[in-house]
Amino acid sequence: MTTGELQKRIYWTAASISAVYIAVIFVFLKGLIPPRFLGWIFIAIAIAGGVTFHRLFKRFRDELRAAREFEKPLDDATRRRYRSSIRNMKILVGVLVFALVYGLWSTRGDPVLPRIVGVSVNILLNASLISSIRKLQRKLR
Repeated sequence: MTTGELQKRIYWTAASISAVYIAVIFVFLKGLIPPRFLGWIFIAIAIAGGVTFHRLFKRFRDELRAAREFEKPLDDATRRRYRSSIRNMKILVGVLVFALVYGLWSTRGDPVLPRIVGVSVNILLNASLISSIRKLQRKLR
C-alpha cells in the first residue's frame, strides 16, 4: 500500500465514520433513540473507528517495514542528525518531567480534574517522545 492509497483509505474511513455519526444524530433528532442510548452508540462508533484506523495503520506499517529491509545503510550526516534529535528529545523529556513535578507542586489544593487533565497530557507527550527516541535508536543500529 502506497502513501497515496493510505491517504485515500483514511479519507474514506473518516468520511464513513462521519456519515454514521450524522445518521445517528438524525435518528436521535427524530426521537427514535433515547439520549442514554445515543451515548452508547457514540462510544461504539468511536471504538469501531479507532479499531479500523489502528488496523489500517498497522497494515501500512507492516508493509513499510517489509520494504525497508532492503534499504542502504545510513550515511554519517543522517547518523549525526538522528543523534542530535535523540539528544534534544531526551532533554525535552527531562523538561517535561520537571514541568510535571512543578505543576503538581504549585497546584496542590486546586481542583482535581484540571490537574488530572494536565498530568494526562504531560504523560502522553512524554510517552510519544520516548517512543520516537526508541524508533530513532533502532534506526541507528
